[in-house]
Amino acid sequence: SARRADPFEAVGPSGASPRDTISAVLDTAIAQRPSKADTVACYAVCLDAPGALLSTYGRSGFERVQSVMEDRIAGAVRDGDVLRQFDSGRFAIAIVSHRRIDLESAIQIAGRMQKSLCEPVSLDGTTVHFTVSIGFCLLSRAHEATGAALLASAELALNEAWINGPGAIRAFTADIRHRSEQQVGLRDQIEAAFDNGEIVAFFQPQLS
Repeated sequence: SARRADPFEAVGPSGASPRDTISAVLDTAIAQRPSKADTVACYAVCLDAPGALLSTYGRSGFERVQSVMEDRIAGAVRDGDVLRQFDSGRFAIAIVSHRRIDLESAIQIAGRMQKSLCEPVSLDGTTVHFTVSIGFCLLSRAHEATGAALLASAELALNEAWINGPGAIRAFTADIRHRSEQQVGLRDQIEAAFDNGEIVAFFQPQLS
């Protein structure tokens, strides 16, 4: 199917990564929004079981599913929004609106997107079924009014959705950020403990 013209394609940084492109689009939208209006949001989408699809249908089949997903997301969002694909089975969408985006309308956008994405895909005579999880963040909920912070928050919400999936939708909250920081802190403590020899393995022989 024909994809919508990307309004950022002609003005984006040459050779920019998908992540940098989404962040730049969000930064521009944040700078241009009227007053402090909540007219900017970021969505992150992922396949719930990309490994299973890849092992069952191979690389070509997996890429076909991703291509269909990209077309469907492009068809679900509005003109002016920007879509980019990240690593396997993951997408990010910069949502730019002329009107305020509240939590209810943001959830409705996610629901429409998910409904469209989860329609079965025909692949070499086989019907492929799959589910996706979605995370999103409104500008007013991000800890900083920057594109990078908005994208990072959407991805944290996506991770929370994926953990609670399949087919979950999560909005970013301060609690999600707090849990993420706790996990990072615990990981750093464990790594430091290994490096300092504070974790020692003891083995008890078992005889039969």
